[in-house]
Formats: sequence, structure tokens, C-alpha cells
Amino acid sequence: MINRPNIKKISFLTLNHKNGVFFFTVALFIFVGTLFCIFSAKKQLILILAANRTQLLNEIFLWITRLGEEHIFIAVILVMLIFSYKKAMALILAGLSTIVFSFLTKLFFSQPRPLTFLKSIGEAEKLGYIDGYSFHDAFNSFPSGHTFSAFALFTTLALNTKPGIMQFIFAITAIAAGFSRIYLGQHFLCDVVFGAFLGLLTGLSANYVVHNIWFKNKNNHGLFNLFNH
Repeated sequence: MINRPNIKKISFLTLNHKNGVFFFTVALFIFVGTLFCIFSAKKQLILILAANRTQLLNEIFLWITRLGEEHIFIAVILVMLIFSYKKAMALILAGLSTIVFSFLTKLFFSQPRPLTFLKSIGEAEKLGYIDGYSFHDAFNSFPSGHTFSAFALFTTLALNTKPGIMQFIFAITAIAAGFSRIYLGQHFLCDVVFGAFLGLLTGLSANYVVHNIWFKNKNNHGLFNLFNH
């Protein structure tokens, strides 16, 4: 009898059980956000936040929103390469998928940014202003690309991290990145909720493809392992 190596198969069911805290937190955010999208006016939340901005919150959210930018994704991938090729490849696939699908969905829906929308109804001044920061005026609001990216990144990280407090931190960080887009006047709530949903699916799919199809029977070494051989 041939002894086959004991390779643990990663299924969506296993991932949901292992990462329950992350998925519960994110699912709750998407569910509550969807309810608000259905039962509140499109402009309601963004105008409430615009009317209550402070200099301190401006600085905080200007920093948090960077978590949805590409250089953060690249930095995390480079760090992950040191420890695990598989996990780094899952991040690479998630990142590339995010770029492609974010571009295509924005192009398909072609929805106005908050500034563009408020201009059309004569309420642009209600968006206020943030020193040294400008609001986008275009038809590429839906979904939020920063939110898409942040959720793809932190979903992939959560799926490759042991159960514990980091699962909750990843979820809250992704949500904060999405919320920052509303606070900074760049997206409506629905843009963020749909971006979060797409990012979640992208992270799940990328992780599944890498661990169960592309590199199913290969080791999980990284550059660190090579240097220590």
C-alpha cells in the first residue's frame, strides 16, 4: 500500500468554521449596511458625516483610507513571500482580481460620485471640504475600489491566519477602510457595501484556488525557509 502524504484540504466550510469571528463581523457589516441602503436616502449618511467632520477625524481617516491602496497590497505580498509562497500567491491572485473586477464593475455601472450626484441636485456645498483633499467628480463610484481592495486583502489574510484576536482586527480594519470612503466624501454607503461583498468573495475565491487547485500538493515554504536550508 502506498502511503500518501496527509494533505489537509481547505474547503469553504472549513474556512468559515476556522474564521468565524472574521466572517460574522464582516457579514454583520454587509447585512446592516444593506438594510441602510434599502431604507435610507442615498445621500443621508454621507451628508451626516460631512456635517460632523473634525480635523482629528480627517487626519485619522485620511490615513485609514490608504489601507485600500495598491502599495499596501504590494507591501503585504512582499512580506508574505518571506514566509509562504502559497499565501503570497493567494494575495497576488486576490490583488490582480481586484484590479480587473473593480475596473469592469465601475465601467459597467458608471454611477456618479457623491460630488457629481450632489452637483446634479444643487447640493454640492453640503459635502463640505477637507483641507488639502479633493473630492472626485466622475461616474465611477459603484463599487468602491478602495473597499474592494481592503476586503480582498484582509479576507485573504484572515483565511491564512490562525483563529484569534487577529481575525477580529482584520475585519474591523477592512470595515474602517470602507467607512473612511464615506467619511471622506468619495463614496456612498451602497458603494462601500457592494465593494465589501466583492472583496470578500475575491479573497475567498483566490485562497481556494491557490490552496486547492494551483498548489494543492506543493509545500508552503517561503524565502525564509530557503535561507535556513
